[in-house]
Amino acid sequence: MNQALASKTTVVMMFAALVLTALPASAQTVDVPARDLAQFRQCLASAPNNVAARTCDQPVFEACEQRSGQPGTTISISECTTVQSNAWDRALNDIWPTTLSQQDPQARAKLRSAQRLWIGLRIADCAAVYEANITGTIRGPASATCYRNTTRDRYFWLKGFPIF
Repeated sequence: MNQALASKTTVVMMFAALVLTALPASAQTVDVPARDLAQFRQCLASAPNNVAARTCDQPVFEACEQRSGQPGTTISISECTTVQSNAWDRALNDIWPTTLSQQDPQARAKLRSAQRLWIGLRIADCAAVYEANITGTIRGPASATCYRNTTRDRYFWLKGFPIF
């Protein structure tokens, strides 16, 4: 990277940090409210198949948007998609002990190792999505969507483990 670009990048980053700290705190949180999480878990438990279960997070997003002071904005979409991702992460953590306990010791060790690697891969993949959208306001929602989709996919992968 040349010196001029590095300087511009530094200035932009400092300006962004200044602007973000000057903005009022958002009323929205990325935590999944207990009521929304309970409904999400109930939907997963009662869904007739995985295709139907994949949409169980939509009410979580809609409830989050309703609580948002600025629904439909880049910030609320990012935050509410992150709330969806966190719901999937909670569901994944719910099934992890059962999936793990059903394996013999060697498979259990391999699965633990695979899960650790998957966590790093998810972080790297979604960081790449974020950086690939560096010039637009879509970067937040795109990154949040990456986390939601990869976590949801991993939930179903672990739920169906072993695959064969």
